[in-house]
Amino acid sequence: MDERSPAVESYRDIAPAERVSPHLVALKRFWWLVVASAVLGALVAYVVSLTQHKLYDASARVLLTNSEPVNLLLHTTAAPSLDPERDLNTDVVLVKLDSVARRVRAELGLPASVSTPQILRGVRVAPEGTSNLVVITDRDRSPVTATALANAFARQYVLLRRREAQNIYQTAAQQAELQLAQLNPAQLQGPHARDLRTQLQQLKIAGSLQTGGAQLIDPATVPTTPASPRPKFATAVGLFAGLIFGVLVALVAGVVTGVGRQRTAAAALGTHSMNGHSEVAASDLAGSELLEPGERSSTPPAPSGQLEP
Repeated sequence: MDERSPAVESYRDIAPAERVSPHLVALKRFWWLVVASAVLGALVAYVVSLTQHKLYDASARVLLTNSEPVNLLLHTTAAPSLDPERDLNTDVVLVKLDSVARRVRAELGLPASVSTPQILRGVRVAPEGTSNLVVITDRDRSPVTATALANAFARQYVLLRRREAQNIYQTAAQQAELQLAQLNPAQLQGPHARDLRTQLQQLKIAGSLQTGGAQLIDPATVPTTPASPRPKFATAVGLFAGLIFGVLVALVAGVVTGVGRQRTAAAALGTHSMNGHSEVAASDLAGSELLEPGERSSTPPAPSGQLEP
């Protein structure tokens, strides 16, 4: 019967819940790697954020409604929307049309060399929460340019809605005029012609008073602080990323050193192979490495070849 090291026997007597996890041992041994990686990640992120160009955001808000002032004059009501969410998404897409960008370029006097994709590159459009407000934001290196573009897109969008609403009534008025032109002199004196003239007059009045249901209620103002980069946020992200990377490196280092120690232990206890106990001895001695330094026994293991009398 072989006599085993007291350190191995004491390790076996420890409850599994009280044994030290190899991951914790690796983190405790290579804590400096974790700290160095976190500090380096934060420093790199901070330096990179300082080298980036400052970008400014300017936002204008447009209110969308279904009511028109002309409805009160004609004693009519607007038809309710069958799908308000779809209508709002359509309005958002309309802001970034190429035709709107071309009108913005003409309003601001930008050179023709500035293409519409370049103008639209920094423009973002989104509804504000669940309200009827549409937020038009432009991001640019110049805060003045960002403000001018945001307000120009808002104004041109309001004008687009107004033109589209007026075109509907103008098309209907043209149809009424066409029907009047097709009547003979006798029919022009009849009630049908009088009704057409009345409707034509109402269509012209309604068309001229259409607002499109859009109003610029909050023009963009010149921003004073950049929206990007944000050094504090970048530093926090770099710190967290460096911390995660450092933990992974420490765990890998712990695995590598643990495998090396197991091989060393197996080589040192190779004499047990003659008695058929090589696997047990190697695993026991490798397990004793998990004990805290104060718990390890300084007593050398008994020779494996000794047997009881």
